[in-house]
Amino acid sequence: MNKRSRLLIALGLLQLCSCAFPFGGLSADDQERVDGFSNRANRYKQSMSYAQAAQQVRLGLEVDPDHYKLNLLRGELLLLLAKNDADRYYETVSQFEKVIGLRSLGEHDYRAYLFYGQALQGIAISHRKEAVYHESNAKSATDEQDREQLLRQAREHRLLFVERLQDAENQYNKLLEQGDSPYQAHRHLFLIQKEKLVGLQGAVRIAQLEKAVAAGETTLGEDKERYDHYKTLQEKTFDVNMELVADSRRIEFKKRLKETHSTLYLLYFRLAKYEEALAHIHKAILLDPNKADDYYYRAVVHHALGNKREASQDLTSFRRYTDSDFDSEKMQKANKLERKLR
Repeated sequence: MNKRSRLLIALGLLQLCSCAFPFGGLSADDQERVDGFSNRANRYKQSMSYAQAAQQVRLGLEVDPDHYKLNLLRGELLLLLAKNDADRYYETVSQFEKVIGLRSLGEHDYRAYLFYGQALQGIAISHRKEAVYHESNAKSATDEQDREQLLRQAREHRLLFVERLQDAENQYNKLLEQGDSPYQAHRHLFLIQKEKLVGLQGAVRIAQLEKAVAAGETTLGEDKERYDHYKTLQEKTFDVNMELVADSRRIEFKKRLKETHSTLYLLYFRLAKYEEALAHIHKAILLDPNKADDYYYRAVVHHALGNKREASQDLTSFRRYTDSDFDSEKMQKANKLERKLR
């Protein structure tokens, strides 16, 4: 059974959670039972046995509908499902609204703010996609009234996109203020700053690009600290299991480092800060020298800097590694750039 199937079964069990039984404080026996459900649910979740985890959550919430950890876990399971079914983000947001209401500000598990922000961000991205869909249909609409209605719907989705994105940013800022997991806060705030570029123009866009760059450089530094830590741990440990764990984490953060360098290349390039862009795409290639597109991007920035020889060399490397069709858009762009270099 694949991960999605396990999540769908879990959803059915989660929807059976009544969570509406009014009563006073729990007896010692009930508290022990609920804690048992909570512990087992977490163990099942960690082993990706989502249906069993959801069953334990449901049973626990029948005893204590306001149990914080069980409500948090219910939200996490819903969030996992929402990543494959965007409509589920709304249910996830409702669940985390309940979670946030169970404790005072500053007393939350950091995951409450993190997952709540991710759910809100998921809704924002759904609105952005809807806006693009309506704008695309408006271009092909032959009836003027239909076209205006589609554009109006697109504008509404654009506004909702901005609003939900701001709501998500607020949750990540709360996570940052609480101080429990600044790395997660910074990484997601970086994603938010990139998303905020959608639809901006002129000086406003330039200002937002600068914000995204600043957020990206912060995230990059934290990614590198973690990559260096696990690289060193892998090299010095004599424990086989620890070596495997460290290597897995090293690979994870190496991938993140590469992605962050690539994104910062694009942001700096859009700011016409070509030296900075070159430095980042160069580091991305050092981390993964087999990705064809990065050689094309480095050729582009070399061309912008007037480095014709280096640009030509990178185009040669791009052709060596690419599996793109000759008539693909990327190959046509590469051919056009090569003609400019002659």
